Amino acid sequence: DWSSDVCSSDLYSLDQNPAFPNGSGLDGNISNLVGKATLSPHPWVQASYQFQIDARQGFLSRSVAGARLGPSSFNLSAYHLFIDQRGQPDLPNDLSQLAVAASARLTENWRVQGRALANVGASSGLLLGGATLYYEDECIVVGLDMSRRNLSDRDNPQDTTISLRLSFRNLGQLVTNLPQF
Repeated sequence: DWSSDVCSSDLYSLDQNPAFPNGSGLDGNISNLVGKATLSPHPWVQASYQFQIDARQGFLSRSVAGARLGPSSFNLSAYHLFIDQRGQPDLPNDLSQLAVAASARLTENWRVQGRALANVGASSGLLLGGATLYYEDECIVVGLDMSRRNLSDRDNPQDTTISLRLSFRNLGQLVTNLPQF
């Protein structure tokens, strides 16, 4: 199965809208060109690519490429995000990140998932990592999650969080964060 779309909501607009930030692709008369392509030759293989091209200067402003491999009992996924600093003036550099995840069904009711997000390129390093153990049946979903955030700034220091999530199917969910360390 193959599909692709290339579109732009308004290729040319008579009005400039000051409500959109510079570099957003919506801040001038000409909008950016956006598109998406997906490929799924088998139920266990899925790939996608999304892009945004700056229509005025012709550079690739952002892109997301990803793939998911495997059946629901065990699968791996990886996604690469690229954002060109020229399209996002608030960024100090180009942004290039890789997200990977693995999910395995242990039994009919139990599954586990691990995930990581890292900067790649000049300032490489692990940004986020974590794992979740799930119990699911026809009435509830319970998830015990441990996440480590290596990002930090003045207001948000690095931390490790353990969360317990209880979801009642068709009713809602309760989430509590256990003490941080």
